[in-house]
Amino acid sequence: MDILCEIRAKPLCRRRSHNNSGRGRTPWEKPLTYPVAPLADGAVQAGHLLGVDALQVQQDLGRGWNFSINYLGNKNSHLWLGQSPNPAVYIPGTWKGPGSCGALTISPGTGNACSSTTNTAARTRLVLANPVQGSYYSQGMTIVDDGANSSYNGLLAVIQHRMSNNFSFLANYTWSHCISNGDANGDVTGPSYENPSNPRMDRANCGFDVRHIFNTTLIASSHFNSLHGVTGALVNNWQIAPLVRILSGAVLNVTTGTDNSLTGIGLDRPNLVNPQAVYSNTKITQAATGNRQYLSAKSAGAFAANATGTFGNLGRNAFRHPAYYDVDAAITRTFPIHERLALNIRLEAFNVFNHPNFTPGGTVSTAITTAFNSSTFGYATAAQPARIFQLAGKFTF
Repeated sequence: MDILCEIRAKPLCRRRSHNNSGRGRTPWEKPLTYPVAPLADGAVQAGHLLGVDALQVQQDLGRGWNFSINYLGNKNSHLWLGQSPNPAVYIPGTWKGPGSCGALTISPGTGNACSSTTNTAARTRLVLANPVQGSYYSQGMTIVDDGANSSYNGLLAVIQHRMSNNFSFLANYTWSHCISNGDANGDVTGPSYENPSNPRMDRANCGFDVRHIFNTTLIASSHFNSLHGVTGALVNNWQIAPLVRILSGAVLNVTTGTDNSLTGIGLDRPNLVNPQAVYSNTKITQAATGNRQYLSAKSAGAFAANATGTFGNLGRNAFRHPAYYDVDAAITRTFPIHERLALNIRLEAFNVFNHPNFTPGGTVSTAITTAFNSSTFGYATAAQPARIFQLAGKFTF
């Protein structure tokens, strides 16, 4: 089997399998294009194309300080996403008899709409093409399509102080942007595209796109050799380690919540009517009525459900969760007992300021209701854990 490869900026190349047709050839050959027909000897070329660009500049600032700036970019092609080969087809009009609803052969009832959610199976592409044979194929079947792609560009700046003079320090900031046709975080189990006839409608921010990331941490210890007696016992052998993490909001994908397009896929998105009214601008501080509305209520007029048989104009992952703020800290006190025997007491605090964070992650899969047909549309329904303290002790010897 041929293997596709790319090593940083070097061209894409092909390695021949060890068979008769490969003998006498160099192991690395000219760049190839995808897809490629099977080789004459039966070997098939297949793979996942990945291009990576990286650049780093470092500067030693002296006295243990170091600064670096890094660029990372990659392009992924032929990503696997779910495609629906047999969606239902929207047929306008009402049933007045055979032929009044185009190729539809199963009557929805005289005077009833040609298309509705009750006759989805009768309107699939294959059934309309061949009512007998097409009925053996499910509307919900999904094929794994390799036509998707993604790109990532990120800039990372880092300043750090290595452990010396009883302290170390690290701060980094990342700006990045990821764009893709869709997200497949595991096995492909269903359609990925709102409109199977136009997958590019779903090209937008990746599901894990976070534009701004800031982290900083400090570890400082108290070791003053000039202090003795009671003063030395009180001041020395302490260590403090705070950690600050700030993220811009993760993406929010607003959906209609109903199959208004009547394709049977159920990934419809609404129309964006008033971009200025998307967010409620409510500062959510507690789980109380009237204090949990993050996206504006339906009455604000920011969105409108897509009309029957159409797709909305709203793009995928068009909005953002609230920003994420977290401060953790640890305080450690070492009590020397005898030679190498010592007792360490450590107090840790997570989310010190008890800030409510509504970014998905961990046990929180959905933090904001994004289905437009839901009675809780725009509500914050879950949050990351509140402030936690824990105390631990250990003997070292």
